[in-house]
Amino acid sequence: MGRFLLSLVAAFLGTLAALFFLLLLVTALFVGSETAPGVEHGSVLELDLGGIIPEVAPLDPIGSLVGRRGLTLRDVTEALRKAAADDRIEAVWLKPEGVSASWATLSEVRDALETYRASGKPLIASSGANGFSEASYYLASVADSVFTPPEATFELNGFYLAVPFFAGALDKLGIEPEVIRAGAYKSAAESFTNSKFSPENRQQYEELLEGVSQRQSRVEVENGLASRCVVRRVELTTPLAPATPPTR
Repeated sequence: MGRFLLSLVAAFLGTLAALFFLLLLVTALFVGSETAPGVEHGSVLELDLGGIIPEVAPLDPIGSLVGRRGLTLRDVTEALRKAAADDRIEAVWLKPEGVSASWATLSEVRDALETYRASGKPLIASSGANGFSEASYYLASVADSVFTPPEATFELNGFYLAVPFFAGALDKLGIEPEVIRAGAYKSAAESFTNSKFSPENRQQYEELLEGVSQRQSRVEVENGLASRCVVRRVELTTPLAPATPPTR
């Protein structure tokens, strides 16, 4: 009796699995049979960059089957390159609200936007009610015109790096980390061995922040703003926390 029930359950589960994969196959065939929409003369490329922009497409078999996949960095740059050369594309409408990407990726996207704009075609940027962050406005500032609702916000907090150090806690717990280190600038393990920045690590972090801050200067120059006006605006903003935390 027990074997019969096990065989029955196994057959039932096998049938469900077969039906599931059959459904996926039918869906894939249906999606694959759909023809891509045609591009008419006078079309506007709507480029919605909200969300993450990965360099390569993440592994998502289900999303691939149903035709759901986010834009990668290559998708964005290739779309802009083709839009600049395609006579059927009249303009590009950029929607960068909610974009999430590294500054290296944002710089590549911005360079692609600048290359498209050099073609002479209009580039329009807009946001929703959430307005712009540093990252989204960094992209939108390339556009010929930027539109945002009157009630929208503009988040401009400046840049900072927060690095935790656990050496004090490990000392109290009697834990001594064993680290193999090659070179003064190899600082990956400093969070476990140090209680503060080493001079070399501080130097490389400061240069990293300086590189990001220089991108703000590009926004100022290209939009006819006074030198360092964005930086001064950040410096005049009331800080949310004291610069030096209280000691105990």
